Amino acid sequence: MSKGALLAAALVAATILWGCGCEPVQVAGGPTPMPPPPAGAAEMLALAEAAAAAPAFRDQLEPSRRLGRLEIPRLGMNEWVVEGTTPADLRCGTGHLEETPLPGMGGNFTIAGDRVLYSAPLLRADLLQPGDEVIMHMPYGVFHYRVESVTRNAPDDISVTYPRGYDSITLSTCDPPWSTERRLTVSARLVRVEAAG
Repeated sequence: MSKGALLAAALVAATILWGCGCEPVQVAGGPTPMPPPPAGAAEMLALAEAAAAAPAFRDQLEPSRRLGRLEIPRLGMNEWVVEGTTPADLRCGTGHLEETPLPGMGGNFTIAGDRVLYSAPLLRADLLQPGDEVIMHMPYGVFHYRVESVTRNAPDDISVTYPRGYDSITLSTCDPPWSTERRLTVSARLVRVEAAG
């Protein structure tokens, strides 16, 4: 969807949620005040703005460059995420699998990280449980995800990167540490978006 179409959709949603912007109806005793925006309206607008900004941000990414920050409160983790997953990229932080979309683009944002090398950002990823929070801080928004599953997969199972039909994040790392026998995969679903800033 184009940036203009997303902005138009956000404006339509805002009009539906907040009213048409017309003058309040006059009733005995004075004007009827407009109701406050419904809960979630600001979040919907933040998601629409993020969806519009993400493609332009993606177009300017370069290998090994920081694109955002990954925070996992349960693990006390707060790590940089860089573009790419080569060894050179992973020396700079956890890496965004370039073939996957960014947060807000409606797909499965996938991150790889090591459990033993390069500061071992995902060393304790096996401690995550369904319901835990994963937060991705991007220049154009803050994306809150809730863990749905923690699984172990074959190292060549790329299905974990496939879109799920909703905004999601996948964390992938070796399992057990120091082995390429399996991949530990943490899958989480987007539950909230905050505007950047």
